[in-house]
Amino acid sequence: MKKKSLTASPIKWVGLKPYRFKKYRTWINRVKPGICGTYASAALVHDTFLQEYKVDLAKDNLLNGLKSVIDDLFPYKGTFPWDLKWDWIMS
Repeated sequence: MKKKSLTASPIKWVGLKPYRFKKYRTWINRVKPGICGTYASAALVHDTFLQEYKVDLAKDNLLNGLKSVIDDLFPYKGTFPWDLKWDWIMS
């Protein structure tokens, strides 16, 4: 009998279409130790505004604005997954 994996991959992708994010492959984080949370958030915000409002926001404006509330908010450098969860800050 074949053992079934507990970490099986999803059968069907559910979410945003991957082709929408090809345009962000040049949005490369070159800052050390890294502000990947800012870049990921900027890409999501840019895509949302482009899809919903047909507004092409400037990459530098997004990065500068989001960096202050994502990467500069905490006393340590870098972005961790829990940094992007805002419900504990807002409560």
